[in-house]
Amino acid sequence: MSEEHKSPITALLMALVKEIIAHRVAMLKKKMTRYCAAVVLMLAAMTALIFGLGSFVGWLFPILPPGTGHAIVALVFALVALICAKTA
Repeated sequence: MSEEHKSPITALLMALVKEIIAHRVAMLKKKMTRYCAAVVLMLAAMTALIFGLGSFVGWLFPILPPGTGHAIVALVFALVALICAKTA
């Protein structure tokens, strides 16, 4: 259809659809920004937790070579994540 043969209802519907799509895209962008910020914060907290627990394990068992406590804690967290992923 050419531009001069479109009905006013068609033009109104097209404008409404464009507005709805623009609104949905803006909402999706806002939600994705919030989600990414939450994921970054959770990863930072998990990193600090794993580092702290690894230091604690290294303090409890001074006979272990440096870094072994962190590796053990990271391995335990990875196994727990794997188990949670398999059961979900």
